[in-house]
Amino acid sequence: MKKAVIGIAMSILALVGVAVDAPAASAGTIQKHLPPGWQWTTRADCERGRLVGWHRLAGPYGTYQGRDYFYVRNNRLCVFTVDHLAGAHVIDLSFRTSHTGPYGWDLGNYNEYAGAARAPKNRCITVQGEVQVKHPRSTWDYSEKPFTRCIGS
Repeated sequence: MKKAVIGIAMSILALVGVAVDAPAASAGTIQKHLPPGWQWTTRADCERGRLVGWHRLAGPYGTYQGRDYFYVRNNRLCVFTVDHLAGAHVIDLSFRTSHTGPYGWDLGNYNEYAGAARAPKNRCITVQGEVQVKHPRSTWDYSEKPFTRCIGS
């Protein structure tokens, strides 16, 4: 049932992704979308800031598979998702600035991490990472509960 719900949600995201303008895609990108005020960046750019926290990306059986990293620079949060799975696979990094605001996402085939995003100044951000691994006979997911981090006032 959970896989069916995730599949439906991904189908909806795919339809929404077709309906919005996306920036130039990187080599591994399947689709991208930014909410207003956000900017695409790189992991290296995020790491120029100060590490303010990380959140574990755990699998369906509690197995540790990666982390969301949060950095701050110039009063802006920057986030990216890293995992520890071998080979190219799908990583979906979703983010937004409020519990009701529009999601942005970077969904693509990556070897290590999903593209990084920088939030608007003085904001809280909610992040959810998901890793999808396709095997010859099945697809399975590692997903996390949404996690919120705030800076500024």
